[in-house]
Amino acid sequence: VSSWCGCQGRTSRAEASQNDESDQAAKRRKLTTEDQDEAYLQLELQSLRLLNTYGAFGSVTKERVEIIFEGFDSESKAWLPYVFKAAVDDPHKRPTWFSPYHYRLDWCRWIASCRGRYANGLQEQWIISLVGKLLEGDEGVRKLLARPPLRGDPFEGRAPPEVVRARLFAYKFKTPPLRAEDPYWLREHVGDYLPQLTWGMIAPSLFQWGFIPSLFDDADDDYDSGTSYSPSQ
Repeated sequence: VSSWCGCQGRTSRAEASQNDESDQAAKRRKLTTEDQDEAYLQLELQSLRLLNTYGAFGSVTKERVEIIFEGFDSESKAWLPYVFKAAVDDPHKRPTWFSPYHYRLDWCRWIASCRGRYANGLQEQWIISLVGKLLEGDEGVRKLLARPPLRGDPFEGRAPPEVVRARLFAYKFKTPPLRAEDPYWLREHVGDYLPQLTWGMIAPSLFQWGFIPSLFDDADDDYDSGTSYSPSQ
């Protein structure tokens, strides 16, 4: 019985293989001229059973729009950008390659920017939570940002900012730099991702979502100062 079953199994696999080859041949005959090359390659790869056409994204945006978070420095009266480990931000930062894992925060920031010029950070709870961590000067989040020689958190070693915002920039590769001061990217400001936010503006929403246990902070209990942020904005 075992011998008979084994022969039947081998015969079935052989028949299945022949049928599969027949199906592949039939598909080839139906190909039109314009898509023949691409489809033929896909069919040949399928016959090897080593590769497939699966991808996490079927397409990507044609324009590279990135989110730049900035904190307001009350001393210099200037907006200072936060720099990520790998994500595109500082035009002078050399493009990097990391394997086999993504940097989690960099990856999430890129996903958030996939809406391009229409991206809106007020619709993302985790973005508002991140802003809260930047306003607190959270050490855990600071470790997720770029490390020396890059300056990930421009407020490291001093008081965190009282206001954080985020803007959208469209990036394009520049010609290969010839000098150290030449940028790798050209960028253009194309919109705002987040308005200027303070802790008092986002605290009610963070509490509602369960990101913070209380609206009050031992260091600053006037949580309702300023205009409250609403998730519907």
